[in-house]
Amino acid sequence: MNGNDILKAMNGLDEKFIMSASREHTVRQNRPKKLAVKLAVGIAAAMAFAIPAGAYAYNTFIHKENVEHIIKSSDELEGRKLITNAVTDDGELRFTVETVLYDGCQLYGVLTVENLTDSGIKYMSPDRLGYGITAVYADNGEFITNNCNTSVYFDGTEKYGENRQPILINTSDVDMSRGIKLLFHKHGETDNYYGYGTLTGQRDNNNVPIRFDCETEIPADKNIKSAKLKSADGRTITLSEYEIYCEPAAWSEDDYDGDIDETLDIRFIGADGEMIPLDSYYDLCYMGDHSYITFNELLDIDDYKGVVIKGVEYLK
Repeated sequence: MNGNDILKAMNGLDEKFIMSASREHTVRQNRPKKLAVKLAVGIAAAMAFAIPAGAYAYNTFIHKENVEHIIKSSDELEGRKLITNAVTDDGELRFTVETVLYDGCQLYGVLTVENLTDSGIKYMSPDRLGYGITAVYADNGEFITNNCNTSVYFDGTEKYGENRQPILINTSDVDMSRGIKLLFHKHGETDNYYGYGTLTGQRDNNNVPIRFDCETEIPADKNIKSAKLKSADGRTITLSEYEIYCEPAAWSEDDYDGDIDETLDIRFIGADGEMIPLDSYYDLCYMGDHSYITFNELLDIDDYKGVVIKGVEYLK
């Protein structure tokens, strides 16, 4: 039995959807712009299994260093048993959903992708074929979206043949009581990034059928603290342990140039009223009808009574 067999055996124990990724941001610091290398994420694989929400195959992460790279609070996540460790592969690529967090607005997690053979590397490196994800309901496989690919940023710290990336799924229009599965497929020579159609008979934009035979069910229960904050004029945003989520959007793409600066002033209001700047974060996005910031470590929301965005106070 090799390491892959052991992983498989142990795991048997027990839009709008947007996925994006970036390296850690530090505000008001001059540095060159990051170049995002987008890889469509997913795999036509030969194995399928699911770990139900609340079931954990391990007490530690399989790739803890990858979790730490995206969410620095990996020790706390392990202590709170917020571990998914759902693994599946097709002999060329292995996908590991390390953790999935949910605050009632967006699912947020960490995905590790590894090549298992020399042939698998062609799907992982910059400017290669890539891989993609489609989300479906867990109860009957009903199609939700295939617009749930992530971006991979290569910063030189990755292991050869291994990608790490966040999973971010907006759940505004999703019935979470039905559960969610991720279906993976590797891109072929003619595959388009998004594709179209329904789950049955789904085809890419070149009318090429997409085959899905590898799936992983991910936790869908709320497992993270969050609080609704309201402005004086009645606008509402959500502050959770890993993000500030605003629907409708609290800023636009004109308010920032990829980072928080003087044009997009965001501060926390401490329990004693102290204004605390948002010094660092993981990702900042404007998606048209909503906007969000993900943090690079878990935040104790009990330490704050509100947030200020562009001069507007949002209070508990």
